[in-house]
Amino acid sequence: MADQGGGVDRELNYKGIFGFLIALVVLLAVVFLVVWGVSAWQKTRLARQDAPPPVLAEARTKSVPAGPLLQSDPERDLKTLRAGEDAVLAGWSWIDASRTRARIPVDRAIEIVAARGFPPRTAAPAESAPANEVKK
Repeated sequence: MADQGGGVDRELNYKGIFGFLIALVVLLAVVFLVVWGVSAWQKTRLARQDAPPPVLAEARTKSVPAGPLLQSDPERDLKTLRAGEDAVLAGWSWIDASRTRARIPVDRAIEIVAARGFPPRTAAPAESAPANEVKK
């Protein structure tokens, strides 16, 4: 007959249950360490097999050079430079003091060339050496 007086239940083996749980935790830790080690080994092995990144990928990374910065805001400076270049290309002005040559907007120059055509060549252009050859 079963113990009716609130005694210890003798059918459960607490020592076996806790022993199993401890063994399970230890086994999981060992499996985790093995999987982590294999993963780290594969990562280093595959990293050695990879080709180096292309040069353009390095050029796309934005980095600040060491030392004193000569420009406080390079992006703003570039925008200012481009705005000045656009003003020169789109504006009218005299090139020389005697007012014999003028600068005209690019769009107007294209219209003039389209209407009149290019002037005829008077002499053949001088032959030039290819850019990759070095003169001796």
